[in-house]
Amino acid sequence: MEGLLTSKELKKLVAQNSKIDLEKVSKTLDLIQKTISKELLAGRSVNIPGFGNFVMVKYPSRTVKDIRNPAKTYLSLEKTIPRFRPSPEFKEEIAGGRKKETSEAVFTPAINISYIDLSKTTVPKRVLSLLPEHIARHYQVVPIEEKEGRLVVAMIDPEDREAIEFVKKKTGKELDIRLCTQADLNHVL
Repeated sequence: MEGLLTSKELKKLVAQNSKIDLEKVSKTLDLIQKTISKELLAGRSVNIPGFGNFVMVKYPSRTVKDIRNPAKTYLSLEKTIPRFRPSPEFKEEIAGGRKKETSEAVFTPAINISYIDLSKTTVPKRVLSLLPEHIARHYQVVPIEEKEGRLVVAMIDPEDREAIEFVKKKTGKELDIRLCTQADLNHVL
C-alpha cells in the first residue's frame, strides 16, 4: 500500500536517524507499544507531551432505528475503543510549524464521564449560541445547559484536550463534560 510505513520500516528509520542499533530500537518500540496497551487496559490514559494522548473511549449500548425501516430497531452493544489524539504541537510540526522535542510520558488516571442521551433533548437557543455551530461541528462538542456558572457540554470524545481548551477559551466558562454519540450531536445541532 502506497504511503504506508510498516513497523519494520519505522524501526529501521528510527535506528538510522538515532544511530542506535536496530535490535535495541525494535525492542524499545515494542516495549512502548506494550506499555501503552497495558496502561489503556488498566483504565489509564497515556499522555506524551508534544506527541498526543492515547485514551479509551467508552460508548454505551443503545437502541438504534433502522434508517430503511423505522419499525425495526437494532441494539448497538457497549464498546470501548482505543483512540489517539495528536497534540497541537505535533499537528503543527507535521504541518511544517515549530518543532518541540519532548520525551517524557505522563500516565494520567482515567476520568469518569457519564453518558447523556440527547435524542429527546431540546437545548435553548441561548445556550446553543454560546458556541458557533461550525466550531461545535469541528470539535464534535455541543453546549447543553448552564449550571451554577459552568457550561455543561456533550462530546463524542470527552478526552479531546484540544477541544476542551478551545471551548473553555471561546465561552469563558469552566466545563462539565458528558459523553454523547454522533447521532445525538447531530440531533442537537
